[in-house]
Amino acid sequence: MEASQINREIQKVRETLSDIQEELDKVNSPEDLRKIFPNMQKEMDNIQEVIKQTGNGSARVRARQGERVRLAERGVTTNVLAWEDDPGSPEGQAPTPVSEPMPQLDTPPLAIEIVEEASDPSPDPDTQGFRYWSAAVALRRAADYWSRIIGNTAKWEQEVGATLSVRLDAGVDLNAYYSREEHGLSFFHAKVGGRIIYSGSSPDVICHELGHAVLDGLRPQLYNAASDEIAAFHESFGDISAMLSALQLQTFREKVLVETDGDMHCSSRLSRLAEQLGWALRRRRPDSAYPDCLRNAVNSLFYLDPVTLPPRGPVFTLTSEPHSFSRVFTGAFYDVLAGMVSLLSPSPENTTEKQLLQVSEEIGRLLVKGVLAAPVVPDYYSQVAAHMIEADTSGQYREVLINSFTRYGILSLESANMLVSGIRPQLAAAQPPSARETSEELPKIALQGADYGLRNQTLLVQIPRDVKRLPVTSAIPEPGAVLTPSGEKAAQSFVNDLFRRGRVEVMGQANGLLSMTGHTQRTKTHRLQQTSEGLELRRIMFD
Repeated sequence: MEASQINREIQKVRETLSDIQEELDKVNSPEDLRKIFPNMQKEMDNIQEVIKQTGNGSARVRARQGERVRLAERGVTTNVLAWEDDPGSPEGQAPTPVSEPMPQLDTPPLAIEIVEEASDPSPDPDTQGFRYWSAAVALRRAADYWSRIIGNTAKWEQEVGATLSVRLDAGVDLNAYYSREEHGLSFFHAKVGGRIIYSGSSPDVICHELGHAVLDGLRPQLYNAASDEIAAFHESFGDISAMLSALQLQTFREKVLVETDGDMHCSSRLSRLAEQLGWALRRRRPDSAYPDCLRNAVNSLFYLDPVTLPPRGPVFTLTSEPHSFSRVFTGAFYDVLAGMVSLLSPSPENTTEKQLLQVSEEIGRLLVKGVLAAPVVPDYYSQVAAHMIEADTSGQYREVLINSFTRYGILSLESANMLVSGIRPQLAAAQPPSARETSEELPKIALQGADYGLRNQTLLVQIPRDVKRLPVTSAIPEPGAVLTPSGEKAAQSFVNDLFRRGRVEVMGQANGLLSMTGHTQRTKTHRLQQTSEGLELRRIMFD
């Protein structure tokens, strides 16, 4: 039993003891006691089993915590070789691994536990020993970065627990995901072109998935929000996590500056994400990834209301699919990052790696403040952008932020002018939501289930319907601003797209044509779940 499981089992014991006490409080006679005794005996047997399992689990956890000591005693170095960002395409020249200190994964507040047993470090990238420690280094680097940026309030989502569980090889698939119900991250492997590709070999992929977990701890309301734009923001945050985590390595910063000649607006190893996984997916479906990576943060995409977009399409088109639509916010964010670097170093050739590090810290804090302050609404991008601008209280980067978010259409011209002038009507008090507000579930509406083949049932979904604190909107290609869709319309579009893509696990709840969509996509992100309120759409994972 792992550390995260131990915490959950202990909580179950507490709840069981509380239930037993409630039953005992009702006992008024020996007859009453005889009636409840068999059930009490069963519960006590369960508690004994938990004590036994958690004792063994605790011993294993303590053993893993001493892994570095044991390796040192055997003369094994406490430094390991690891990838900086991505192993790259198998058809290209592989990057050179760098030496990093062996990480302590269980460091709070964002503690991590790899499910697989640790192997001795290896210099060979094709061995389990290399993959394990390269992944461990990336996980700890990303968690340390976000712990530092978020501060004392950094934590995993409540259902995940105090420790994030990581499975480095959970089976055969070209995928990786974050799941609350599995309490962490899962990575996979698949054979492509005669070569086995491990998604957990890429720090880009690892730090992307860890970004989902970090954002879920910050704003758990986003997890089940029925909104294409909010789901896309989750994916964008993952890509941002990959980039900002990579910038914590001095060797990586130096290489990026050489590749770009100091001009961060150029495409580089930093902006290109998941080159190896992109290569593998492209071999299976040529239009699923760019020629040199899975996604690139240097792009020329412009915001369009996702409600108006097709649910899927080739990589060079913009669709409402979350990974596709995420590129708009990621592109704008990267443009902000490049602009901030240019502001610190007007001459690209004089840009230093320390300036890159400084910007990675400052833009990360602006993003976290924007996420915490932004209300959960259908046009979520514009609210996060506006609140990032408001978070720059010194005004040092205000112009850069406004220009980049306007260039990508995340802010309309009217919204940008309002933010520049500082004069605006107040829709609501521009105060960040309270801790209670950021942890409560969103309101629910009932959609007609007939369209989805549900048998005379409605489908409950959580809709983005907070009160806006800043009166901003996104743009449209023509002069003007997007007419913000209602939470109901955004939710309907989101659910329609999920069923079209076959991402819903129906479990016999649907009939007709849509009951067969479960076979069109193996990995499901959502399921239909029967609750006390009725049939509800619940998220399984972010992949």
